[in-house]
Amino acid sequence: DADDVWLPERNEKLINHFLLNPTLGLLHSWQNIIDAKSNYTQTILKGKQGWILEDLLLWNGTCIPAPSSILVKREVLEKCGGFNENLSTAADQEFFFRVAAKFEIGMVMEVLGLYRVHDNNMHQNIQRMELDHLRAYAIASHNKLFSSIFFKLKCFANLYLILAGSWWVNGQNKLRGIYFIAKAIVTYPPIFLKLIKKFLH
Repeated sequence: DADDVWLPERNEKLINHFLLNPTLGLLHSWQNIIDAKSNYTQTILKGKQGWILEDLLLWNGTCIPAPSSILVKREVLEKCGGFNENLSTAADQEFFFRVAAKFEIGMVMEVLGLYRVHDNNMHQNIQRMELDHLRAYAIASHNKLFSSIFFKLKCFANLYLILAGSWWVNGQNKLRGIYFIAKAIVTYPPIFLKLIKKFLH
């Protein structure tokens, strides 16, 4: 995240929000996407707040825009641990799982950072993304973060669809994409209806 940008008032506003809401464990703010040349785009990543573990595990939209958007209390790091250095592209996601399982997440509803998207972003490495995110979900399973076996299967199926789309579009490997579509359906058959609705639209 060394190529992202913090706006000058970012830390002050996040800290003040923490002072007003002391039970929160992690805060994030909205992020405006910029391109490689620092041009602003029309896309703002907003995220979610509250007890958002289920949304994170389901990959239900943008929950926390980016690691560069967050501020975390020291006590949270001491209780949950830091980033898993064995996970490059999924280290932030796996960290958010552990924090959201124990703490409520807060959000400052204004743009306080700029998230840069370019051809060399880590998530463009689909093979690494696949390996790291499968490991992150395996760790979440080991930590018993899924509320039921059915919820777990649904979460894994959603992950497989994300990987399928990544391979199909960015990785230009349709066979790998089809593999993960099939894996999603076998893992959680009701997801087939989700696929049908997507194709109809």
